[in-house]
This record gives sequence, C-alpha cells and structure tokens, in this order.
Amino acid sequence: MEERRVNLTKRTLDAAKTAAKDYQIWDTKIRGLGVRIYPSSARSFILQYRNAAGRTRKMALGRYGTITVNEAREKAIKLLGAILDGRDPSQDKRERRHTLTVGQLADLYLREGSIEKPNKKLSSWETDRSNIDRHIRPLLGARLARGLNGRRPFPI
Repeated sequence: MEERRVNLTKRTLDAAKTAAKDYQIWDTKIRGLGVRIYPSSARSFILQYRNAAGRTRKMALGRYGTITVNEAREKAIKLLGAILDGRDPSQDKRERRHTLTVGQLADLYLREGSIEKPNKKLSSWETDRSNIDRHIRPLLGARLARGLNGRRPFPI
C-alpha cells in the first residue's frame, strides 16, 4: 500500500490518482489524519492513533465530499484530545453499537425474570408485560439503555 505525506487540501485530494489497490495520503499538519483512496475513486478521511494500551487503531471520520478537509481536521483534533484524556473513540463506538436498547432490556427482563423469580404470580408477569408494551416501549423502546439518566428523555 502506497503512503505519502502532503498538506491535505481540496486541490491535492482532487488531484490524487486512483490505483489498483487502495492507498493512504497522510496530512503534514495533524499527525494521524489521512485520506484513504480506493480503486473506485472514493476517498475517506481516517484517523490513526494509539490507544492507552499502545494498540494502533484506525477510525473513519467521513467521506471526502460529505465533509471537507477543514471539518475532518476539526474532528481529528477533538478525537485526539479525547485520546489524550485516555479515551478510545474506536472502542467507544464499538460499545455503543453493542449496547442494549430499553426494549431489548425489557425483553430480557420478561424472559429471564420469569426463570429467576418463579414465585412471582403469572398475573403479575402479565401486568408487567402489558405495562412495558403500552408505556415503556412506545416512549423509550428504541433508546439505548446506557444513555438514560434521571432527566426526562422527551418533552412534556
């Protein structure tokens, strides 16, 4: 894979030639910021960094054309600041993708709860299911359970 360092500008990205394999062009201003150029001529901004454990990570920032070079630089600066604070944006994104929604958590409660609490009456489980289906799912079912806090999630 070909790699080189240039000052990323609209002109340099538009002039970049496609090749049989994808390759990367790295920015000279912000370390770790680059553009991956695919054989299909698509171009995507990437950020390469090392997390606190020393592992190299690459993260897509967006497609060239959808975001500009300056917007990609701003995103990269914010992410690099978070990395300096000890966070791992790539890991955070992976965790968000695998976090349960409130609806999934309710299903888990109804499924596993009946096994864990066999002494609860069947009518109580039916009431729980009814309340969840009528009240919780319509308001919060699609929200991530991890993102909920004590504040109201919807305007009243």
